[in-house]
Amino acid sequence: VTIPESVTVIGDGSFDRCSSLTKIEVSENNQNYCSKNGVLFSKNTRFLIKCPEGKKGTYTIPEGVTEIASYAFSGCSGLTSVTIPEGVTEIEYCAFYRCSGLTNITIPESVSIGWNAFKGTALYENKDNWNNGVLYIDDCLIKAKPDVVPSEYTIRQGTRVIASHAFSHCSGLKSVTI
Repeated sequence: VTIPESVTVIGDGSFDRCSSLTKIEVSENNQNYCSKNGVLFSKNTRFLIKCPEGKKGTYTIPEGVTEIASYAFSGCSGLTSVTIPEGVTEIEYCAFYRCSGLTNITIPESVSIGWNAFKGTALYENKDNWNNGVLYIDDCLIKAKPDVVPSEYTIRQGTRVIASHAFSHCSGLKSVTI
């Protein structure tokens, strides 16, 4: 996909489920968007908007990015590893949704993680990442399974982030110890 300088708005999900898309290019004269190595960013490169779903292997998010948009990596089933730099402060909801090949990710300190950010990834499906019905990825508490989490739960020592909606719908949960 090549985005000309005349495009001023790209709506959410514009390239969703385009599994053969490997590169998004943006005209250098575009005032709102740019691309680096085929990945779509805001012009100032602070917001990673969309990684093409056909991208494979490993990917390192460039320094200077502060936010990973909702569905930014959605459907990137060929990605196996993503490195997120320290400057990223927010991973929005469903950012890595359906990245079924994702087995390794580095999550920086002091990041906010949206609900279902890792749903449908190999990390989510790996039973070794679950502890008493609670999913941990890289010392971050991501999700509790409402029907599995015990009524009294103690958050694992060393946990540095509790994702948004992590204990959502856990009606049987009576207490949490942090």
